[in-house]
Amino acid sequence: MRRILIGRNSRLWQQLAADQAVAARFDAALSHSDMASYGFQPDDEIWVLSYSRDEQENQALIDLIGPDHIGRVIYFSTATANVTAITNCYQYPRVKARAAAYAAAQLRSAVIVHLGYVYAQLSDVPSGTTAAVSQRELAQFFRDGPAADTDAVRLFEMIERPHGSGVEKAAHAIYDALQRLCGGFPCLLRPLDVAIRAAGWKWYGYINLSNRLWSSTT
Repeated sequence: MRRILIGRNSRLWQQLAADQAVAARFDAALSHSDMASYGFQPDDEIWVLSYSRDEQENQALIDLIGPDHIGRVIYFSTATANVTAITNCYQYPRVKARAAAYAAAQLRSAVIVHLGYVYAQLSDVPSGTTAAVSQRELAQFFRDGPAADTDAVRLFEMIERPHGSGVEKAAHAIYDALQRLCGGFPCLLRPLDVAIRAAGWKWYGYINLSNRLWSSTT
C-alpha cells in the first residue's frame, strides 16, 4: 500500500514535511493539478489537505479519486465546521463542511479529520477555550495514521488560556453574549470582528462560535 499526499503546496504540509520522519511516511506529495496524470492504484491511502473556496473544485477533486477507490482516503476538514449546525454565513467552515460531507458520501473508505487550531507554542492559541492541536501531535498523527476502524477523527483537545488583560477578558465576554443574542445570524457582528482583529485578538467570529459549541459537547 502506498501513502499519497494531496496538497503539496499547502502551508500545513510545508511545515509537516520539514520533519523527515513525516515526509518519509509518504510515497508521493502531489498538488491538485498533478492528480489527473498521476497513476493512482486502487489501494493507495490518500491524504487530502488540498482545499478550494470553490465548492465545485472540491467536489471535482473528490470525483478524481472516485467511488471505486478501495483504499482509505483521509480527508481533512476543520473543527470549526460544527458552526454549520447554527449558520452558513461563514464561508470557510461552510465550504469545508460541505466538502467533507461530499467526501463521506462519495468515497468508499473516507476518514474525515476534524482538525483543530494548529499551534507550535501554547502562546499561539487564542485566549479563552479553543479546540486546538499541537504541531507535535499533528506530526505524530501523520506518522501513525488514524485507527483502522474509524471513519471520523477529532484531532484536537479543548485548551484554555488566560486573556492577556482585563480589557480583553471583558471584551470577549461581551462579544460572546452578543453572539448568543444573534442566534442564527452571528455575521451581524462582522463590524466588531474587524475591530477585534485589529486589536490582535484571535477569538472572534466562527472561532468563538465553534469553540462554544465544542465546549458544550466535549
